[in-house]
Formats: sequence, C-alpha cells, structure tokens
Amino acid sequence: MAKAALILTCATPIPSDAETVFPPLKQGLWEYQRSFKGGPEGIAAQSSYRRCANPSKDFERQSSVLAKAGCTFRFAKADQETVDRTATCKVSDGSTLVTRTWLRAGGNSQFSARIESGEMLGNAPSTTVEELKAKRIGDCRMDS
Repeated sequence: MAKAALILTCATPIPSDAETVFPPLKQGLWEYQRSFKGGPEGIAAQSSYRRCANPSKDFERQSSVLAKAGCTFRFAKADQETVDRTATCKVSDGSTLVTRTWLRAGGNSQFSARIESGEMLGNAPSTTVEELKAKRIGDCRMDS
C-alpha cells in the first residue's frame, strides 16, 4: 500500500526549485479527470472528481515532501506553460521509481499532464501511464 501511495504522489506534476516555477493556477473548485494504464492493483482505470484546491500550492507542498523523502528532480521548461519534469525516487524496498511528467497549462484555470512511471520489480519492469486533465470550474472557500 505504501508503494501505491508513493507512485500516486510521485506522479503528480511538481516543480523542482525556485527557478522553474509552474505557471500560477487559480485557487477554486477544480474538476480532475484521470486515466491509468498499468500500476498497482486497486487503482481505477478512469476516475473523475472535484475538489476545492490551489494546485500551485499543492505542487509546492508535494515537492517539499518528496525532496525530504530523497527524491531528486530534473526539470525543463519548453515555454511559460509547458514543463517536462523527471523525478527519481528510492523506494523502501530498494527499487528506484522514475517518473517523467509532461505538463501543459492553459492559462491559470486548466492544465493537462501525461505521467509515465517506471520501476524494476525483481527482473520485470513495471510501467504506469497516467493522463490527467484538470480545469477550474468555479469559486469555493478553502479551509485553512
């Protein structure tokens, strides 16, 4: 179960440092649509949900958590709205998880991402591909 949480957390698009900031996204009610291929058992192939969020702050928080866990990042910006990020994380069982994210913002109210995660499990490679589309659909009140 811990490995599934790491894969999902690592697969989220995350800026790596102050020089490569993802375009600011507005706080509000966001709708997310995800599709998965491969990965841990129990993850739905497709899902959608809505939540009150500030995606830019979420990315910053997740970056800090992953960096403290020992993940390293390689980050490149194609332009102001397009990001290519690779995260390398050591998992507690000794394997290495490499996640590459291609992320494209559409202004401050939508983004899409393709996330490819790969890991060696014994002698067999394991790959997960996630497609994510998110858009801001309204205002909401954030809890502190």
